[in-house]
Parts: sequence; C-alpha cells; structure tokens
Amino acid sequence: MPRLGYTKSRNGCLRCRQRRVKVWLFHPCDEKRPCSACVRHDVRCSLLDNPPPAGGPSRRELPAKPTSAQTAFPYFDKFMLPTGGEREAAWIQDLELMHHYSVVTSHTMPRAQDELHVWQKLAPNLSFKYPFIIHQILAVAAFHMAYLEPERRSELLLLASQHQNRSIEGMRAHLANITTENCHALFMASSLLLVGAFASFANIRSSDSPPQVVVGQRTPTIEDMIDVFILDRGVASVLHSSEPTIHSGYFRDLFHFKAHKRVNPFMEQMVKELRALEDQINQDESISRIVRILVNLEITKLLDAAEKAVRTTKDSEMRVATYWPITIAEDYITLLRQRNEVALLVLVHYCCILYKAEENNWFLKGWGISIASDADKLISPKWRGAIKWPLEQLAQNVAPTS
Repeated sequence: MPRLGYTKSRNGCLRCRQRRVKVWLFHPCDEKRPCSACVRHDVRCSLLDNPPPAGGPSRRELPAKPTSAQTAFPYFDKFMLPTGGEREAAWIQDLELMHHYSVVTSHTMPRAQDELHVWQKLAPNLSFKYPFIIHQILAVAAFHMAYLEPERRSELLLLASQHQNRSIEGMRAHLANITTENCHALFMASSLLLVGAFASFANIRSSDSPPQVVVGQRTPTIEDMIDVFILDRGVASVLHSSEPTIHSGYFRDLFHFKAHKRVNPFMEQMVKELRALEDQINQDESISRIVRILVNLEITKLLDAAEKAVRTTKDSEMRVATYWPITIAEDYITLLRQRNEVALLVLVHYCCILYKAEENNWFLKGWGISIASDADKLISPKWRGAIKWPLEQLAQNVAPTS
C-alpha cells in the first residue's frame, strides 16, 4: 500500500529521477518543460532536451506492468545510471576488434616475435592519452579480421575505414605541432597506418591450398604502391626532427637490433641482381643522364637497405620493404608516375623483396606479384633479361576466382 501524500513520478526530468524526487502534494514535479522543480532550483531541465514522442500515450494511460525480469532483482535499480544513448552494437564491435588485436593481430605485427610487448601492451597503453592510436589499432584489427573472415568482409572493411579515418583526423591535429611528448604516439600511429595502408589491399589467402585470391578484393596497382611510398616518406620526413627522441623513447625496443650471422641466400642473390642491373643501366647509352643518375641512386639505397637488414634482423625482407620507401627521392616517384621503364626495373626487384616478406606478414599478401605484373606489361623486350630472376621468384600458383 503506497504511503499517504505522494505518488512516484514516472516521466519526470532526469535530475528529479536521479534525486528520487517524488510528486509531493505541495511541490510537485509536474513534468512541465521545464519542470517546476528545476525552475525553482535554477537548473536546466532535461525535459527540454527530450520532447515527448509524437502520438505517444497520454499521462492518464496506465504504464505497462514491469516484467518479471525487471522486478526480480530490485537491488540493481539504484545503480542504473542515466546514459548518453550510446549504441550497444558499436562498443561491442569495438570490443571484438580489440580482443582480436590483443590475442591475434598483435602477434602478427613487425618484429612481434622479439618485441611483442610493444604491440600488445605499450601501444594500447599510450592510446589512453592519444586516442588516434586506438582508432588505428582497431582499424588494423578490422582489416585483419576481414582478411581472415571473407564472409564478413564488407562489414569489417567499413569498420576499418571508420576507425582509420578518425585516427588520421587525430594525427593531423598533432602533426601540426610535434613535441617530445606526442612524437612517440605519432610514430606508433603512423607505423600502424602503414600496416593499414597495405592491409586494405591484402588479397591473397596463403592459408588456402592452393593460395586463393580473396573474392571481391581489388588488386593493388602501381599507383597504389606510389601512394604507400608517399605516405611512408611523408610521415618519416615530418617526424625526422624527432628521430633521436623516438629512437631512445617509449618504443625504443623496436630500434634495437642484434647482430647475427644468419645466412639469407635470397637477399644475397638479390644484391647480385641489383648490382648487375646497375651495370646494365650504366652501359646503355640510350638512357638519359638524369634518369641514369636517379635510378642508380635508388639502386644504391636499395642495396644499402638490403645489406644492413641482413646483418641486423631475421625478417630482413620486411625491414627492406618498409625502410627503402622512406629513402626514395621524389624525382624517382615522378619517374614511376610516368611509367619510365628503367625506374620500373628497380620497382620489380623491390616487389620481389615485398613478395618474400609476405611469408611472415599477412598485410602484404598479393602486393608483390600484383605490382610486378603491372610493371612487367610496361617493360620492353630489351630489358627482359634484367627482370628474369625477380619474375621467376614471384611465380606462384594462385587459384583464379570463379
């Protein structure tokens, strides 16, 4: 039996309900907009922000009886806090992505075999201060899930693009003012963004036998490769002034390489092929002087990257795949845009390294052979011998899509 003198307000304003204000006989919460109680206390009434639904039931209609599930555990009631109306599906999706990143994707990141804690702990921890990191983490996780679960591809690629867009927005705001504090976050976000840039076109599932092209996935082109080069160069140039701080800072473990004597026959042969290509270019008088200088410079950089990588890391192909693009000159990119065949000769050799790196890096799958195939169509017969070896290495049995 209800106590004499009041009834409960079922449609009162948020403040009144939070304070458990009753509809007192002399000071009623009259549910006006604004209600009298809020006017009296000179505070904003939530009823102004929540107009009654059109065609809704009148106040005289009896409310629906609580379900047994709602009344069975009344001690939960006081802990039911007002919400901002967030969509449950959104945070559940993000939770799924974060879980996948933590237990699966983080183990597939560059150098994760030696420095897993960087990807699994340090990067997520720093994202609490710099949310653009967590958005890129979720984007990479979504790309990875889309790669593994093609039946959910459309849904997951949409999530990946949404999170990547938000990450880029956050990065842009901080890149305008790089400091000794935010440079570490920008380095990590840009590293994850590079993975995302490659992952968005990963199109071969090597786990299948024979390897399958992912149905519906567009294969990357030379122009896509150029876009990745520009991204890699651009972020690296902006962060260049902070390089010493980054190398000795929060993610310093990623820059510590142990020298080893591991033999890498593939990279040894690649070095020989690049030197032979350099000789062929120097002997061809039909090549303009400026093109010869530009292309030879990039060959030298690729050779340098390859020789250093072999001495310092087990995954030397991945090291070259991400490092060489940082060093290439803008004029060389211009030659690629013009589809200069001498410049494309070097690109084919790089694609061969990229293809070899695919063995341990899912986000690179399909890049090497796709770009090399495009370049191969543009190279004249006189240069067939120069690209014979890399094309032989790129040969693989990919089942055609139906």
